[in-house]
Amino acid sequence: MSFIFTKTLLFLLLPPASILLLMFLGFLLMWSHRLLGRLLITAGFILLYGLSIGPVSDALIAPLEAGWRPLAVKDVKADLIVVLGGGAVDLSVLGLEPVPNSGSLERVVAAVKLYRSLHIPMVITGGAGDPVRPELSDADPMARVALDLGVPKKHVMVDNSSFNTLASARNMKARFSGKRMVLVTSAYHLKRSVAMFQKQGLEVLPQPSGFQSAPRDRTFHDAIPRLEFLHISSIAISERLSLSWYRFKKDL
Repeated sequence: MSFIFTKTLLFLLLPPASILLLMFLGFLLMWSHRLLGRLLITAGFILLYGLSIGPVSDALIAPLEAGWRPLAVKDVKADLIVVLGGGAVDLSVLGLEPVPNSGSLERVVAAVKLYRSLHIPMVITGGAGDPVRPELSDADPMARVALDLGVPKKHVMVDNSSFNTLASARNMKARFSGKRMVLVTSAYHLKRSVAMFQKQGLEVLPQPSGFQSAPRDRTFHDAIPRLEFLHISSIAISERLSLSWYRFKKDL
C-alpha cells in the first residue's frame, strides 16, 4: 500500500498532472478569489511553457548527469554486471510479450556491450514498478533482449521482485554481497542508485547510459515548446523528488 501511495503521489506532483491541478484550482478560485485564480492559471501556463523548452529541461537534467562518464572497459575488474530496470511497455493488446521502454532498452544495450568485452554474468533487476500494471515486470523483457543480442542464457540472471531502486540494492546485497559490480543505469539515475548500492555496502562501478542533456547551440527553435523537453523535465523533477524522499527517510 505504501508503494502504491508514494507512486500515485509522485505522479500527481510531476508535470503535466501537477500543472493541470494548479490550473484547475485556479479556475475553481475564479468564483471567490478572482485575482488568486488568475495568478494560479497564469503560473500554470508559464510552468507548462518553461518546462517544455530545451534550455529549461537541460538545466534541470544536466546536473544529475554531470560527472558520469562511460567506463574504460580495458581497466574494468568486476564480478557482475547489474542492470537496473527502467520500465516496460505492455503489448498484450497486440498479442505480444512486453518489451522494454526506451530507458530500459538503452540500459540493457549498454550492458550487452559491456558483456561482450568482460564476459561476466549479468543480473537484470526490476519488478513491477508501475502500480497501474503490477503484473508487468521490467526485468523479464530486458532479459529477453539480452538473450536476443547474444548473451548466453547461463550468464543472464533476473530479479523481478524489486519494485524500486532501493529494493534492487537490498536484493543484490542479499544475493551477491562481496561481489564487485558494474552498475548500469541511465546517467540521470546514477547519483541515487550508486548511493543506495553503496549504502548497502556494495562495491559498484557506475556505467551511465541514455544521456538526456547535450551541449547545443541555442536557436529560435529553443523557444518552441516540445513534448520531448517536457518529458525530460518531468524525469529530472521525478529524480530530484526521489532523492529528497530517500534522504528524508535516511535511506541515503
